[in-house]
Amino acid sequence: VIRSEIGRLDDIITQFLRFAAEPQIHLRTEDVGELVDSVITQEAGQAAARGVRLASEVAAGQKTVIDARQMRQVLLNLIANAIESMEGGGEVRIAAGPQDAGVEIVVEDDGPGMSPEELELALELHFTTKDKGTGLGLPISQRIVERHGGFLNLESRKGVGTKATIRIPQGGLKG
Repeated sequence: VIRSEIGRLDDIITQFLRFAAEPQIHLRTEDVGELVDSVITQEAGQAAARGVRLASEVAAGQKTVIDARQMRQVLLNLIANAIESMEGGGEVRIAAGPQDAGVEIVVEDDGPGMSPEELELALELHFTTKDKGTGLGLPISQRIVERHGGFLNLESRKGVGTKATIRIPQGGLKG
């Protein structure tokens, strides 16, 4: 129990430090499909254990200029949140394609969704609906996307599911 709690506290501290630090962006042309596939591969075990199917619909050869390490963190946060929300199984769909001279990545689930009140607070620091959540994953994700010059939008309906849309303009780096 003590080791488990130490691990959990270490995760919280690491996430908090990641949030507090201004992330340095290292841009390179990356294949969005390869990035999405690698995240799906990493999350496949957790998804299978919960009876969740991961489906990828990424346009072939979709490349964009991003910091792949940081965008990977964003996708991991969104996909892990979707998987964890679905107690009785379901599906998480990840789609990506060109959008207004940039790229759009959508992570959508058919989980329990959020109430309007929860949705309004979802991107606020330390807000969580999880028993052991830190409330840092979505704010960190939003910050990373904004540092790429883009935005993260959440839509959700209770009993229907949640949709996270990331839009990043080509070469839209801020700061």
